[in-house]
Amino acid sequence: MSISTPGQPYRKICGLLLVWEIDDLNVTHEVAEVEDVFLHDYQFHDTETFIIPTENSHQELENKLRDFKSRYGKPGNLLIMYYGRHGQYDSNMAFTLSDGIELLRGPAWMQIPVQPSTINWNAFQAGLEAFSNDVLIILDCCNAAGSAAKSQSRTATTGPFQQDKPVAKKEIIFACGYRVNTTGGGYGSFIHFLMQELKHRATRGLAPWCLERILSCKMSDGCGSDGAVAYYSCVCGVFE
Repeated sequence: MSISTPGQPYRKICGLLLVWEIDDLNVTHEVAEVEDVFLHDYQFHDTETFIIPTENSHQELENKLRDFKSRYGKPGNLLIMYYGRHGQYDSNMAFTLSDGIELLRGPAWMQIPVQPSTINWNAFQAGLEAFSNDVLIILDCCNAAGSAAKSQSRTATTGPFQQDKPVAKKEIIFACGYRVNTTGGGYGSFIHFLMQELKHRATRGLAPWCLERILSCKMSDGCGSDGAVAYYSCVCGVFE
């Protein structure tokens, strides 16, 4: 299923890029490059990189989604969202987004480990389901396919994203499979592959709404336009 077709362009296409406040994988500069390509090579209507704070992370991200929903969550628009950092499972084997950092706090003689900040994927997905527009998620983290579990409802019935109509199309491009690790940034990484493919296609006048179809096909080939091998089993998932 394609997000859209060349004959049916979107009114507005916007990009939301999510990274954590603590950049232990050193990918912030690469994410900035993705934002630049979205904005200048593909003329997105708007792009924004949101730094997820380690404190009160779920609420802050929910506020950002609410902001984007109020501005762009209308039929006929497309949101392309990129998440780059850690993905893991909690004690109940539920998929979570994580900053991946276990901090030590307190005086040197009595430091206490603090668990990484996490965001429950099911709650995050519920917010996206309430958008009235199409959404394409590029999930660049370990265990990315763990996010593929379908929601129990096609509408969000509670909370700030409440909606009583069927949601629009939502798709995910996974950087890797279930219980598979990514390599972070740098040559051979998912984000490197994504960037070189986007730049290559931009020179051919690729329409923004064709990104999902092109990326999913090229990732399945396992090789980018510069010959770099993609080390991930990339697949597309759908949640509605």
